[in-house]
Amino acid sequence: MYIILGILFLILSFLEFIFRKFTIKYLLFIVTALLFVIIQTKISWAPDLESYQYHYINVHKEEAYTPLEPFHIFFIKFCKNLGLNFDGFYTLYGIIILVPFFYFIKKVSPLPIMVLSLFYIIPFFPNITQIRSFLALVIFINAILFYRNNKFFFWVLYLISILCHLSMLAFLPIFVLAKFKFYYNVKKSFIVISFLLLLMTLIPKDLIYSKILILNPKYMFYLDNDSSYLGTLGLTFPFFLLNNFVIYHYHKNKQYYSNQIKKERYEFLGIIVYFLIYINYLIILQYFIRDFFRITMFMSVLSYCYFSIIIY
Repeated sequence: MYIILGILFLILSFLEFIFRKFTIKYLLFIVTALLFVIIQTKISWAPDLESYQYHYINVHKEEAYTPLEPFHIFFIKFCKNLGLNFDGFYTLYGIIILVPFFYFIKKVSPLPIMVLSLFYIIPFFPNITQIRSFLALVIFINAILFYRNNKFFFWVLYLISILCHLSMLAFLPIFVLAKFKFYYNVKKSFIVISFLLLLMTLIPKDLIYSKILILNPKYMFYLDNDSSYLGTLGLTFPFFLLNNFVIYHYHKNKQYYSNQIKKERYEFLGIIVYFLIYINYLIILQYFIRDFFRITMFMSVLSYCYFSIIIY
């Protein structure tokens, strides 16, 4: 089914490109969006569903809600008050995730079906049940839309994303790193990341864990206590290369595209690259908190949006 749907999405993407100047592209997008909603809300095989079902049924028990963020607990109680069963809760959750996701892609990309098709291949289908982090990241990418023109609204949305999933705190260092000149230099950033990666492997994990838990005991649920760092790095590395290709391509061609792309789209290119630079730095944090690789995979949607603008 995964392969069949993947082929279908690619066909819809091809048709979108062919008819990109015609109204039918909107119908194609609606069809694609509906398919995503059906997949997201009706999935029944993923193992993580059991955990969410346990949280939903036992939300009144402390051990069930202790590892959960405030929004998730609030939404579970809200759905229970509505009399919804777990299937109803999961369906409504999926819709709340995907509607703003579609909005962001439609806002940024002139070829949204292309972006959704690439996103379906990875990371959508393999991580379909990670609804807490999915919602948090969707809210965050929408916050990006306001980063340059409305910082207040950006910070409000960013705070909401943290309430959806604590891992979003990983983005906080970007606002410090961006103060340094090396941050905007591709080669210098790569050198800094490589040096820090080497440094991280030399520092005993236990030494860092104690400091992380002082910051927030909740992080104990995300700490990577085994030796699987190389496996996590392997999962992340393709996206690391993808990010760097986009960053390199942008810096090499931004002057040319400034005259070829509409002003609004061109501004999005700059914002996309700005955040992709920081996503590269997340590879360092994954030495200690493995789940951060999900953020790296999800944020590939920015690279897909970049390619869609260039191709269009």
